[in-house]
This record gives sequence, structure tokens and C-alpha cells, in this order.
Amino acid sequence: MGDRYPAEIHIGGPVPQTTVHDLIEAILAERASLEDYGCPPASQQQLTESLQAGTVLTLFDDQASGGQFEGLEAFLAGHGIHFERHSDAYCEFDAENIHYRGTGKPLVMLADQAGNDVVRCQEILEILDSPADGTTKLAAVRSLAAPPQATPLTPIQLTG
Repeated sequence: MGDRYPAEIHIGGPVPQTTVHDLIEAILAERASLEDYGCPPASQQQLTESLQAGTVLTLFDDQASGGQFEGLEAFLAGHGIHFERHSDAYCEFDAENIHYRGTGKPLVMLADQAGNDVVRCQEILEILDSPADGTTKLAAVRSLAAPPQATPLTPIQLTG
């Protein structure tokens, strides 16, 4: 994608110590900031200290290509490292959230500009119009609105 617009990514959960150097390199390649949108890119020292702090690592880029951290997201998913990404809406692109908790494929959800997940009314209506019983419908709506992949992100824990 050629368009550039704001995105932020949050990294947490277990991080194998053996991947820390490569993780830092992947973050540096994105030129993202630890401070806020429009701030200078994070340095290697800042990233090392942040990863060792045991908090959720948040990175910002007001000029993210396609509103994504493509290389970093691929690295994180390839190493089973938990993350969330929020991209603002831009022109014909809706705002979106990505949730990944170490297995499977990242979950893509629509989002509002405040970063909240959004469910399309049509998806809920399809569930309600299905022939399933009320308990099954309620469980399906709950799963749609609060998928397991969207559980709160835990702080980074360096492992191994």
C-alpha cells in the first residue's frame, strides 16, 4: 500500500530472550517512536530498556505504510509474540484493530477512531435470524463481540 497514515502497535506477553536482538532490529526497521506520534524513532538503547522493563511496549508511527507495521507484524506472528495494532481510518480505509495472541492467524476487526473494536450490525442480524436456539445465538453474539483473541494484552515477560 502506498498510502501512509497513523498506526500504533502494542507488544506484550512472553518474549523468548533469544529473539530480543532480532525483535529490536525489526522495530528499528519500522522507525517507530516510543513516545507518541510525530516523535523521533526509538533507539536501540531505548528499546532494550523498554523490553527489560516488563511492561506492554507501545510504538507509534504517524506515517505507517498502509497503517501497518508489516515487517514487524510478520516477525511477531512468526515468533508467536503477542501484539495488537490499531490503524486510523484514512480515505477509503476503515480503522482497524489486529489482535494476535501467539497462535493461529491475527484477528482483524473494524475499529472506531478511539481504538474500540466494532462489530457490523449485519453480522449480528445474521446470527439473530439463524434457526439456532436463543442460548446458541447469545453465545455466537458474545464470541463475535468479545473474541478470545481480543483478551487483554499482558506485559512483556522475557523467557528462556
